[in-house]
Amino acid sequence: VSVYMDGIFVNRTSIILETNFNDIDRVEVVEGPQGTLVGRNSTGGAINFISKAPTKTFSFENTLNLGNYALIDEAATVSGPLADNIYGSLSVSQYQHNGYVHNVYPGYPDAQAANRTGIRGQLRWEPTSNIDDTLRADYLSTHEDFITSGTFLLLPAAITPLAASTFHNYRKVDLDVTPVATELSYGLSNELNWRFNDHWSLKSL
Repeated sequence: VSVYMDGIFVNRTSIILETNFNDIDRVEVVEGPQGTLVGRNSTGGAINFISKAPTKTFSFENTLNLGNYALIDEAATVSGPLADNIYGSLSVSQYQHNGYVHNVYPGYPDAQAANRTGIRGQLRWEPTSNIDDTLRADYLSTHEDFITSGTFLLLPAAITPLAASTFHNYRKVDLDVTPVATELSYGLSNELNWRFNDHWSLKSL
């Protein structure tokens, strides 16, 4: 199943699936196979995330979720006019929480923590009533302590002496090294629409 953002194929799905931007207008889903219509890697179908266009009047929206494990999930979007026929929007997503898996090894952090920061900006230009051009940029940074299922399958002696007390307990682990996942991802895209009349139009992505 291929993933698209505003019609652009995205091989960095983390920019969508690991952020909670609140500027999403809708999600379009088509069943597969879709190789002829949207690309060869769409045997199972395609998912297209459509973002809200920059507004012509000033607007601001903030979404905040709090939970256990010190969860902070906040997204904010500001949008409005910048100059004549030019409009912009900026969205920020911050998602973080403490580790779900307790590490009993003294002095080392718990695992499965999250720390993700995403930024997305749009700049829309409407030189005429039938032409518009939108430039989009996105950025994602992650730095997280994680544990894979393979970690729990190690023999107790391969970890530390305390591992025997936590082996087969998937809520605890005994590791003197916590694996860290880091990612720095960014992208740039442009969408040009030219409407000739009620029946013909041209789109360039």
